[in-house]
Amino acid sequence: MNPRSPYLLGKIMLIMALSVAWVAPALAQLTGSGTIQGTVTDTSNSLIADANVILMNEATDVKTPTTTNAGGEYSVPALPPGRYTVTVTKPGFKTAVETGVILDPTQVATVNIVLQVGQTVTKVEVSASAAQVQLATPEVSNQISQTEAVTLPINGRNYQTLALLVPGVTNLSPGNSLNQGGFLTSNVMSVNGMGNSGTLYTVDGIWDM
Repeated sequence: MNPRSPYLLGKIMLIMALSVAWVAPALAQLTGSGTIQGTVTDTSNSLIADANVILMNEATDVKTPTTTNAGGEYSVPALPPGRYTVTVTKPGFKTAVETGVILDPTQVATVNIVLQVGQTVTKVEVSASAAQVQLATPEVSNQISQTEAVTLPINGRNYQTLALLVPGVTNLSPGNSLNQGGFLTSNVMSVNGMGNSGTLYTVDGIWDM
């Protein structure tokens, strides 16, 4: 068959299109972006709709605006990891500002805001808690700090041994050296009873292949 025939070219283009359509969602799930969401209420716990919410990346000063829905809820996905300031305004209420909201890769951070009655020009500013509880999803996660990674003794200086500090993580091959966990190597860490085939390594939220 002539490789330049319209039929063959059309078939090749169709296969390429289907491949891209399958790969794109998979890669999107592995990106390092996160989500900040929450609920805006007043001091009597009443939901506040149509409140203006601005999420500002403290490192880049990039602002992402949104508004609360009829249930007083807001959600902003696809945000780069970093520290954020959440500012909420509504006519008849004091401006509420929460600083230091830490968003890790693929995290869903919940920031609930309580507005106080008063003039908008008056600000009520609070600092976010360093230890935020994950309430938005059933995900169980932990994070090893840079200080721990630098100061803790690691056998062979293999970063994977740090994972054993997280509850629920088990080394399935303690008598052998740990592999790098890339695309062509086998993983040996079991998380919450899953087999090693259920372990995925990412770097800055991207699959480590």
